[in-house]
Amino acid sequence: MSLYSILQWIYLGWIDIKGRYRRTVLGPFWLVATTFLSIAMMGVIYSTIFKVEINEFIPYIAAGIVAWYFISGVIMESCNGLISNKFLLLSKPIPIFLINMRILSRHVIIFFHNMIVLILCLLYFGRLQDVLIFPTILGIIFNCAIVIALGIFLSLICARFRDIVQVITSLINILFLITPIVWNKKVLESRDFLAEWNLFSHLVDLIRSPLLGQIPSIESYTISFAFFVFIALLAYISSRKLRNFMYWL
Repeated sequence: MSLYSILQWIYLGWIDIKGRYRRTVLGPFWLVATTFLSIAMMGVIYSTIFKVEINEFIPYIAAGIVAWYFISGVIMESCNGLISNKFLLLSKPIPIFLINMRILSRHVIIFFHNMIVLILCLLYFGRLQDVLIFPTILGIIFNCAIVIALGIFLSLICARFRDIVQVITSLINILFLITPIVWNKKVLESRDFLAEWNLFSHLVDLIRSPLLGQIPSIESYTISFAFFVFIALLAYISSRKLRNFMYWL
């Protein structure tokens, strides 16, 4: 598996995005339009429900949604990563890592398209100068490493046990509600530990906090790194134990 082959599969991710929106007027910018409408509608509704200032809440929810769409998108698509590439895998031996790299590259491209909405949002509310570039890049790298390791593990497990795909889909929908994305963990008051114990709260925070001018907590970095080591080890063991996954496709 050479660097050239990795770059080829990353390029295929871009081709996938172009193919999805071929012959449409806006092309990939339909992604931007969809994200903009989601942020606008949820921002207005939830700021009213929680009685918070909209100029503070919209940037918060925008950064959270952009980060969440990236994390959840890679995880959900990885569940069907091997299954959806069945004929390709049967025709030639392809490392599982490259299949997941294609999925990751696709969602990185979507992430940066969605960043256009976030940048415009921060510019409108006068928060663009608060963005911390290096911690933001570090948060993106952390999340990329975690979701690709998690993706490799899930793609193998879901190829073997197809019902897990439905379980993951349901869990992602539940996690969106219990993760502080469209609400701030301050509303939990004395029960904010419920957010602190949520892994996805820390993953989102690694990207959202620096975009809003704050350094993520050491706790978020520590928990995220510990989870990466754990899931990377699990992915490695799974790829060794379940190397005959071709029989399940």
